[in-house]
Amino acid sequence: MQSQPGQRIPDPYRVLGLADRRAGKEAIRGAFMTLAKTQHPDAGGDADQFMLISQSYELLSDPARRAAYDQAWMQVAPGTVQRCPVDRNPKSLVCRLGRGSKMHAL
Repeated sequence: MQSQPGQRIPDPYRVLGLADRRAGKEAIRGAFMTLAKTQHPDAGGDADQFMLISQSYELLSDPARRAAYDQAWMQVAPGTVQRCPVDRNPKSLVCRLGRGSKMHAL
């Protein structure tokens, strides 16, 4: 599931059901595993939703990517559009789709 320019990208903390942005590795992994059990396509879940859950887990479980995401999130006021400095992987949750692409604030 690729993000398109101007598309609202879901907050990975919300995707995983984490209310505390300071959640530790165990809480992040636990939230992912709980969702993965029901949302995995082999368990009857939706493939796109599972991909979003997986991408959220990947982002939050990598300390450098998580720190960059959190820093960008704190600088964006709700309802604004900002460049996304977090990742250049076009398949990732938070991505750049080319020079000057934008993402909606979360």
